[in-house]
Amino acid sequence: MTATLSRIGMLSVLLALLSSPACQDTNGPNGEPASVRITPQVDTVIAGNTVQLAVQVRDVLENVISNPSVTWSSSAPTIASVSNSGAVTGIQEGEAPIVATA
Repeated sequence: MTATLSRIGMLSVLLALLSSPACQDTNGPNGEPASVRITPQVDTVIAGNTVQLAVQVRDVLENVISNPSVTWSSSAPTIASVSNSGAVTGIQEGEAPIVATA
């Protein structure tokens, strides 16, 4: 399951949810990730600043999965970087898709 944040900005790196707050896959069995929700749903990270994102991973029955394995990535690391813990740092103006995958 993957959730992505991205948006184009003028004076800052901007992030916004591209898809719905949860990317659903109702085919997954109970206990396996079926949705990933990113919080907070920020839409701006000013260059030089950092915003800590978190995820809530749920199974197909909407039960929260404790201690899920989540991988963070930035499709534009020269615009915004993201750490293994979900800390997003704005680097320069532009579009920076940030992806959390469980």
